[in-house]
Amino acid sequence: MVCLHESIREFFTGGIFWFNFDYSVDGNKEVIKAYRDNHFIQVPEENNQPCEIPKKSIKLPNLIILENLQTSKQLNLILERSSSELSKWLIITPYQGIFMTHARYNGISLNFMSREELITVLQYLFRNEISIDSSRLEKLSDVLYNWPILLGITLLKIQSFIQDAKNLKSPPSAEDILDRIINDIKSLGLDEFDNEKIIRKSVEKSLRSLSNEEQERFQSLFIFPSNFDIPLLVMEDMWNIPLTDVRNLCTKLAKLSLLKKFDFMREFIQTDSYLRRYFQSNKQINKKLYQYNKKFVKHYITKYNLESPEDLPDTIPSSIKTFFRYKKLFKLQWKKAEKKITNIT
Repeated sequence: MVCLHESIREFFTGGIFWFNFDYSVDGNKEVIKAYRDNHFIQVPEENNQPCEIPKKSIKLPNLIILENLQTSKQLNLILERSSSELSKWLIITPYQGIFMTHARYNGISLNFMSREELITVLQYLFRNEISIDSSRLEKLSDVLYNWPILLGITLLKIQSFIQDAKNLKSPPSAEDILDRIINDIKSLGLDEFDNEKIIRKSVEKSLRSLSNEEQERFQSLFIFPSNFDIPLLVMEDMWNIPLTDVRNLCTKLAKLSLLKKFDFMREFIQTDSYLRRYFQSNKQINKKLYQYNKKFVKHYITKYNLESPEDLPDTIPSSIKTFFRYKKLFKLQWKKAEKKITNIT
């Protein structure tokens, strides 16, 4: 959307060019090919067909946008070929890790999408509306800002609603569309969307930003039912790491849209039912979940010398005790692991 802003277009007199790294192709080869052939998309273009960057553009201020940059190698290829001081780069990517080894390069700064920027994107979708209640846009942005994996899917859904409304005698208002999406996301989360392929692709994209160890820890959360408030103290015990590290990992998971909720002040998280089904549908991960649960129950049996799930001592932190007793959760987890645990005590 930034490319369409009049002040941006007036500044970059050499043009604005866009390159999207398609996940189905070799991104490294695409970078080399793009530079060799000067094949970028100049925006805005109605047909989105590749076009050449004119040589005169190199001598004028120009902006090159790289979307879905995936690896450090791709970034290196770009930096090695970026000789013009008049070229500015806007890199859009969910992969923070690709920048970690490039601190020596001046001029690279990382910024997350702000709430204000998100509202601007939503406003653009309804640009043909005479007026729109800004409070509705703010409410939707609040839902999406803590659950950004929904952003791309939500934008597609809004566009679909707007398009379908054109064929109706009594089309819904912009406010009606926004209210429906806000209420559905709040009550259903990812289940509100029926495009399985897009959701899975978004989830897998986020998972690739985690190390193997972080993925293991994240997967272990799905031994618990979704939409339960899981205290960070439980994760401290499960993962056997300092609470500070637990907070840091949960912050990272939240930014990658892998948590439905992260309450930093009250120190609990919620996982999403879709993601739980996503992991349980994988036979290999499902076997790991059994082992995670066995390890989880064994930890508390050993730590508190328990003989039954009813023997939780008063010394156990109140947040953990409340979590365990909610819908008899600990008793349920004990039963799932019971056959393998009877010989431990």
